[in-house]
Parts: sequence; structure tokens; C-alpha cells
Amino acid sequence: MRTSLYQIVLVTCLSWAWWSTQAQSGSSLVGTWQYSQAGEVQTLILNGDGTGSLNSENLQYQIQGNLLAVTTSSGTVVYTFGLQGNKLSVTGGDIEGLMVFVKLEQSSRAPAQQPSFSSTSKDLLGTWSGEGEVIEFRSSGICRYNEILIPYRISQGHVILQASTGDISFAYTVKAGRLVLAANGQQAVYQKISEVAPSSPVTKKERNPADLVGQWCYLKSSTGTFSGRCITLNADGTYRYTEERSMSVQTEEISGGTASQGSDSGTWYVQGDRLYYQSTTRGSGSYRLERRNHPKNVNDPMIVLDDEPFVTTTQRPPWR
Repeated sequence: MRTSLYQIVLVTCLSWAWWSTQAQSGSSLVGTWQYSQAGEVQTLILNGDGTGSLNSENLQYQIQGNLLAVTTSSGTVVYTFGLQGNKLSVTGGDIEGLMVFVKLEQSSRAPAQQPSFSSTSKDLLGTWSGEGEVIEFRSSGICRYNEILIPYRISQGHVILQASTGDISFAYTVKAGRLVLAANGQQAVYQKISEVAPSSPVTKKERNPADLVGQWCYLKSSTGTFSGRCITLNADGTYRYTEERSMSVQTEEISGGTASQGSDSGTWYVQGDRLYYQSTTRGSGSYRLERRNHPKNVNDPMIVLDDEPFVTTTQRPPWR
């Protein structure tokens, strides 16, 4: 039975809340190690990114003090290890007694297996479904998971969700319209949902309704940070999107700030409860469209695109 993203996140949070991956503390373990006794040979490869293999079986590992947590498709096992020169001693877990691995020199080191994970966000963009879940990755760095909006970033074949409890990382691969997210020895599989343009003819007035024409903005400000996104819908069916983010830093050691800007443009039209777009940078897509009034300032109408509210910046009557 396939595993949902929720189950992966739950297991990952429970295990990663205790085990912290620290590249510096585990750097001395990086390399190829070999155990040989009574004709039995085992080759252990530990890579600097926390992945590796044991006799060609892929694994992930994490280090806390002198404890080594190894995760394979069978689950996670915790060992106690010690280093002395080029020898790695491992005990505990599912090992009876003591195993001593010898580090191989660079010249005789077997090539480390490289996972065939994707490394760019282009293939990841879009909407995916599986096991009763829907997940969407947007080019703006926002992931929508079952109506929850989560910031994400891409790094070395992993998609990293920036949850309120901390970052959660998934190795991912995309092939033939199929997305696989993997973490902590588990996988979740999703199929791409294709954007289907409406086939029924509509008039220009219906395609670009006048009540949507104008500028709409989403603004968020908190201590030390600001983000703003605005979309201008024009009556001729074109749009302009701008984004600005800034962060100020003021501590005893650091003072200053950072800022970033982004923009996009293209064409838009509406059919039913969806707003369709053709972007010059993102390609085609659509959002679920709702018309709502601001929950506090009830005279300020909003458009809500996939649960993200954009408030009018011009004078207009509230929705009736």
C-alpha cells in the first residue's frame, strides 16, 4: 500500500525531532568502508549528504554524538560507533557483537551510487494527486498541500518544506507524469493533473469580466519582515504580477537587511469558478476563483485564488 505525504511527514518529524543531521560532525565517516571476516565481505558507502549504501542497498544516515541512525526500506536502526584511525567500529542495533570496518583508500574506493533524483524545480511545478491527497508546487516558492500553503525550496535533488516545526526534506524524482517523494525509508507517489483548457466558447466579456479588472494585492508584514504580491488584471485580457519581499536584521552582532523582487506577465480569462492564465515564464495553469469581502473591512472586496486572498487597491463596491 502506498504511503501518503502526511504519513511521511509524521514519521519524519518524530524521528528528525531527535536526530539532527550535522555534516561537520559526520564528515569523518564519509567514505567507503569494508568489513571482511571468514569470507564475508560487506561494503559500506557513506556520502557527505547523508545518503549511502550497504552492499548496493541504498540508505540514509544521521549522527548524534557516537550514535549512528541508519534508515533503509526496512526501517531505522540505531548503532553505536567508534573511530580510531582508518577503522570504524560498529555495535548495537541488529549487530551481534562487534563489526570493524576499514576505510578504503581513494584509489581503491568503489564509486558511490548516485540517486537518480531530479535537481531542478521545473519538472516539479504543477498539481499532483494520489491517495486522496492533492499537492501543488508553484513557481513562487509556495506548496499547496490539501489547502495548506507551505513555503518550499529546492536543494540537491531534495524539496524542502519550511514547516512551522522546522524544515522537512524529501528526495524527489519526476518521470512520465509521476512524482515520487521519499523520506525516512518511505515513499509517496502522485500523478500529474493536467490543466485542461475549457472547450465551450465564451464571449470576451465573459472571459474578462469587468468586476475583476484592476489591481489586487496580498500584503503581509511582521516584525522585521514584509512581503507583498500584486496582480493587475487588464480589460484586454493581459495581466501583470509583481512580488516584493524584504527582511530587516537588527541584533547585537548583525544589522542590515535583504530584499528581493519578482515579476511576471501574460494573459488571463475566467470560465466558471476558475481563472486561467498563460504566463510568459510559467506556462499555462489555473486557479480556483472566489469573490469575497474582507472579513474585517467588509467594504473591501477581495478575489481569492486557491485560498490566497488579494484585496482591491482601488475604490469599488463590496461583493453582493
